[in-house]
This record gives sequence, C-alpha cells and structure tokens, in this order.
Amino acid sequence: MTVVYLIVAVAAVAWLAQAVCVGFFLKMLSMWRKRSPHRGALPKATVLLSLRGADPGLADNLRALLRQNYPDYDIRAVVDGREDAAWAVLEMLQDEPGGERLQFEELAFAQPFCSLKNSALIQLCHNLDESIEVVAFMDGDVRPHADWLRNLAIPLQNEEIGLTTGLRWYRSQDSEFGSLMRYLWAAGALVQCWMNGIVWAGSMAMRRSFMEEVDIPGMWSRSLSTDGPLFAVVKRAGRRGQFVPEALMLNVEQIGARDSLWWMSRQMLIARLYHSGFKNVIVHAASMAALAVAFLATLGYAVMEGDTTAAAWLYSAGAVYLVGCAMLTAILDVAAQRVVLAQGTRIERLRLDFWLWVPLGVAAMHFVMPVATTIASFTNRVRWREAEYLIESPWQIRLMAYQPYRQLETAGTHSIV
Repeated sequence: MTVVYLIVAVAAVAWLAQAVCVGFFLKMLSMWRKRSPHRGALPKATVLLSLRGADPGLADNLRALLRQNYPDYDIRAVVDGREDAAWAVLEMLQDEPGGERLQFEELAFAQPFCSLKNSALIQLCHNLDESIEVVAFMDGDVRPHADWLRNLAIPLQNEEIGLTTGLRWYRSQDSEFGSLMRYLWAAGALVQCWMNGIVWAGSMAMRRSFMEEVDIPGMWSRSLSTDGPLFAVVKRAGRRGQFVPEALMLNVEQIGARDSLWWMSRQMLIARLYHSGFKNVIVHAASMAALAVAFLATLGYAVMEGDTTAAAWLYSAGAVYLVGCAMLTAILDVAAQRVVLAQGTRIERLRLDFWLWVPLGVAAMHFVMPVATTIASFTNRVRWREAEYLIESPWQIRLMAYQPYRQLETAGTHSIV
C-alpha cells in the first residue's frame, strides 16, 4: 500500500502542476479582450508564404488572406513548381476580388543546407519592395480572420517587441487515433509554447528593420526550422516576442496514426535542435512513461496477489486522473473556442462520443509521448513533405533528397506531412 499511496500522490501532484499551468494560460488568454482598439495609421505590410503542396482548404485560406482589414498590404508566395497543385490555386485566385494583391513565383534554388521552406522565404525576403515595413508569415493550412494581419502588426509599434506570433490549435471531429493524439498533444503544447516563448512561423510578423538587423534570412540559410531558432535570436537582440491571442489559429484537418507520430516527433526535434527547453520535454516524457509503467505494474501485481484494496485504490485513482486531465483539455478547448468565435470563425461543437475517447487518449499519450520524444532525441534524418534532410548539427543541415512536389490536386481533409 505504501507504493500505491506513492503512485496516487505522484499522479495528484502531476495533475495539479498541469492545472496550475493551464490556469496561468487562461488568465493570459482572458486579457486580450481588455485591450483598447488601435486607431492610428499602420505601416505597409507584406505576407510571405512558402507553398509545397496544396493543403486542405488552401483556396479558402488564401481568399481569407485577400480580405484582410488592413489598409496597405500585399501577398507574395513561392511555390515548389508549376506542377504543384498550389500553383493552379494561386492562378485561379488572381482573377478573383483582391487578386491584384497576390504575386507568386517558382522556387528558383533549393539551397542545400536548409529546409525548402527556408529557401523559399529567403528568396522572398531578398526581393522585398523598399516601402515594406512589416513582414508577416503564414502557412498554407492557416485560415486567417479579417483582423489577423492587423492584430500581428499593431504590437510591433513597440520597439521592445522583436516579433509577434500566434499559436495553432488542432481540433478535429474525427475520432481517428492519430487526430485524437495530435489534438491532445497540441492542447498541452499550447500552454508550453506560451510559457517557453516558442514562436510559430505559421502566424507571425516582425518589423523589416528588425529582420535585417539580426539577419534572419542568413540564419534561415543554415537552419532546418523557420521558427525554432527565433526565440534565441530575439532574446540575444535584447527584444522580446509577443504572443497575440487573436492570432490563435484553428486547424480542423485530420491525420493518421503513423503520420501523427512522425509529426509530433518532428515538432520535438525542432525543440531539441534550437530550444534549451527540450531537456524539460525529456523529463516530462520520462515522467509520463514512469508513472504509467509504475501504475500498470503495481495494478497487475495487486490483482495477481488478490489485494482488492490496493487494486481498487489504483483503479479509482487512475480513473480520476484520466478524467481530470480530460477536464483540463475541455477547459482549454472552451477558452480557445471563445477566442476563435470572437474572430468570426465558425466552429463545430465536438461530439459526445469524441469526449468519451479523450480519457483513453490521455492514457495512450503516456506511451505515445515518450516514443515521439525518443525518436526526436536520436534521429538524424527527417522527412518533410517528401523532402529528406540529414542533421549533422543544429546549424549543419543537408538536403539529401529533393524533387518538385508531385501532388496534382489539393489534399482532401488530411494534413500534408
């Protein structure tokens, strides 16, 4: 029973620590409503996109980008090649209202020592018009609300802020195991990214002067990630990153179990390469695995020995812990809903049968997370949208296998990984 009580106490402390972190995040998230609206002039801006493959909903995502509530901006994109389905989408949109804002070109050169996404963004940054003062970045799977660019640009008028960023919120009605795992992983990552100042390039902006001051394109030319190194860059420059709650972006795509695992491991690989907080990820994953193994081993032993009291304690504590974690997820879900609904984005209520799977998903995450962390800790090769990279060190990346993306039509509802 001493071991049983110890396991129960550890589970209680683990849940309480998560609850405290969620509480701080919710307090921060609630403050965005209190800000006064900005009424002054806004600088000329550009939005840069790197497209390799046509993400689900790409056409509607770009239409939303064409309808921004911003006085003076344009949109520039680099596409992997004309045979890419994204090229046809861009051609179609140029003939629609607002299409005059949109310019796009092929990737001229796949740089050998960085990711293809970085190659595309470097190409765009080298050809910026002199009048551009704010540079924003968006991924093809993001659907921006009308004030998205305005929300990212306004805080940049404070010289202490180096860049502004949102976060991504994966939320799918699909009860497929992979989609559920990504939903749970991303819910936890939402809080951790905010606490650790992690930047997301899918919804990000910076002043052009700051970008040139710290030579962001030069950094990208040696990096696998677009956003991973930016926290350290901003800190070294004596500035700070600003999380913008209004730039929290909803993603309702589906993903299979195998792709979900590789997607999670790639996110943590970026943290391993470029963020000092990765050691905390290792400790967290190891703790999750240890707690799960200790629980199952002790429960199994209690059942074999016929100790019904110990077994009942463990079973009850495990059920309370899993339901408690599911409740924290639901609380985060409601808070994120409020932000997204305030943006004018339509959102569907998650079905009851989805929530019935969440406690089991939390249990599975105690094994999936350690596996993904182990992969991220030891891998030196990564595939990203059919391109393969060799990682010799964080700043020694080699593009090993490349060919223009061969997707001939837009993706259905599943994420491109």
